[in-house]
Amino acid sequence: AIQREREIIGDPTLEKIYLESGVVLHLSGHHHAFYPGWKDGVAYVSQACLGGGPRRLIGDSARSPHSFTHVTFQPNGEFEIAVYRGPDFERSVNFKSLPKEIRSPNAVLKRLDLVK
Repeated sequence: AIQREREIIGDPTLEKIYLESGVVLHLSGHHHAFYPGWKDGVAYVSQACLGGGPRRLIGDSARSPHSFTHVTFQPNGEFEIAVYRGPDFERSVNFKSLPKEIRSPNAVLKRLDLVK
């Protein structure tokens, strides 16, 4: 999200731990902007907010809608991400409405649906 560009994305120490440990999914909050990204075998999913303060995504002018993330894990280790937007939380967020990638000074995240 805007004003959160330097948080987590591109942290080489964290990425090394993830790769060595077999981490495949990182859920983060506090950014107040939903983005399902992927880098080097790890899905980085930034959560939107349910309260005040939704932020704009890097490279986008619109604020992230209020929403919550639903993760479904399959027995084979695969997972699916769905995001439901407010106010009724019955409509899902279309990933194609999000930027194809976001960049921080240290890394690029590709939108998750473009790599899976």
